[in-house]
Amino acid sequence: MQNTSFFYKKSYLQRALLLALVLLALGIYFVMTSPATQLWMVVIFSAFIATYALKSARFVGEMIAPRPVIEISAQGVLDRKSIGRLPLPWDVIEEVVLIPRPKGIALVTNDTPRQTSAETLLSRFSNMMRKKLGRKGSAFLLTPVTSLETDFDKLLEALRTHNTNKSLSIDP
Repeated sequence: MQNTSFFYKKSYLQRALLLALVLLALGIYFVMTSPATQLWMVVIFSAFIATYALKSARFVGEMIAPRPVIEISAQGVLDRKSIGRLPLPWDVIEEVVLIPRPKGIALVTNDTPRQTSAETLLSRFSNMMRKKLGRKGSAFLLTPVTSLETDFDKLLEALRTHNTNKSLSIDP
């Protein structure tokens, strides 16, 4: 069975790029126009400028060479934004939680330790999600469908189609 891939909407990337460029310009403006700029302000705004310059470059790169944000396969679910670089295997997913407003999907895992690309940040976020959903394992909130070139039902259908965990039920 072939992977199902989901990409960012072009309009989402364009909006994000525009916002990053506006904030970048605003940071440069504040640093350049303030006659009595204190050192701490220069440091803060320089970090601000660097962050939004990198974000802008990432959005431009994503528009030029789109990469899938979410990939669902028989091996598991990979969401570059919320799960990391390694897929979440089906056998560690215990529950799929459908979030009504705004429509979203969270994957709740068992307590099996797993490696992620940014262990500390993703672990903290998944622990917060676990507590919010009242579950025992880690919880990963998938990238919102509103930023993807798909709809909620197609994403849910891809999860059902590729699910190899016989004990996992994916029902609305």
